[in-house]
Amino acid sequence: MTDRIKHKFNLNDWLSEHLKFPDVKDNVLRSINEFSEKLLKNAQNRVGDKLLPVLNGFAGHLLHESNDLRAIKMSFRHENHDVSVSEMQSIYNFSKHKGKICILIHGLFGDELMWKKTANQSKFKIGDLLEKYDEYTVLYLRYNTGLHISENGRALSNLLEIFTEKFKGQISDINLIGHSMGGLLIRSAGYYADIQRQEWTQFVKKIFLIGVPNQGSYLAQTAEFMNELFKKVDVSKDEVISKFLDIRSNGIKDLAYAYLTDDDWLNSDKNKPEKVRVRPLSGVKYYLIAGILGKNKIFSTYFGDGLVGSESAVTNELNTTFFTDIKRKVFENEDHISLLSSRVVADYIIENLK
Repeated sequence: MTDRIKHKFNLNDWLSEHLKFPDVKDNVLRSINEFSEKLLKNAQNRVGDKLLPVLNGFAGHLLHESNDLRAIKMSFRHENHDVSVSEMQSIYNFSKHKGKICILIHGLFGDELMWKKTANQSKFKIGDLLEKYDEYTVLYLRYNTGLHISENGRALSNLLEIFTEKFKGQISDINLIGHSMGGLLIRSAGYYADIQRQEWTQFVKKIFLIGVPNQGSYLAQTAEFMNELFKKVDVSKDEVISKFLDIRSNGIKDLAYAYLTDDDWLNSDKNKPEKVRVRPLSGVKYYLIAGILGKNKIFSTYFGDGLVGSESAVTNELNTTFFTDIKRKVFENEDHISLLSSRVVADYIIENLK
């Protein structure tokens, strides 16, 4: 009996040994650096390319704060490389499709490859099918999903302002398509465009929000709840468990309640005040797309596509007294990731782009 107790797994001891509390942030960052050194040694390594967005999703705010070379910088992407706005002139002919453009923005832990079929996948994805449709110039964006959504939203707004200023004589329509966190970035960018009096929004015609947690993510809220709970009742040595749970990127924390502005997360500890109301862009058509795994109404409302509840994805939050041009579509038997490779979802988007 004594031997069994002696060898029983102890979470507190394991965490203390592996993360060496209480210096949590420093040790986590050190572990991240050691791990990601392997990525830096061979930038062309395909495994490394796939791990980098995941690394940024988990701890991108720490990488950014330390000016780490593994911190992803927001950029348009072409053939697995960052492309500056000035370089796009030699790559794209925007007049080919009468200046009509689609910009695809991925979600948490992702990159531009989320929109494309890989060698070991059988289904074409939305990016592939839009390119095959060949009525729009398709552009892809990559960004650090570990940063605050508002930070990325402001950066996106600034990038689109530079882009439209550079090519304003060549572009006519911009359509934004965002998956999950990417959709929240689009909404946040619209908010900052208004505050900063930027003009890129005049080119935007349609916005598609696919599996976007517009009212927050129940999964992320559960992590937030567990973190707050252990802050109050954690009896482990040096509050090991609560500190461990608090190691989530700023981007993940923002997903819990769909924080779109700086004020949202800056005031998040002040008895949960109401979020800043982010209104839709005037004159833009919105398409809210949700996936559900079953027909049970309660299950679909809370769990929807497995990560985002249908009520959150097709929210009424965007409704205003002066704005009603919002369409909602729920697709059965589609999970959060399969929405990107669903032919019916792609067909719905293409049909509504016409």
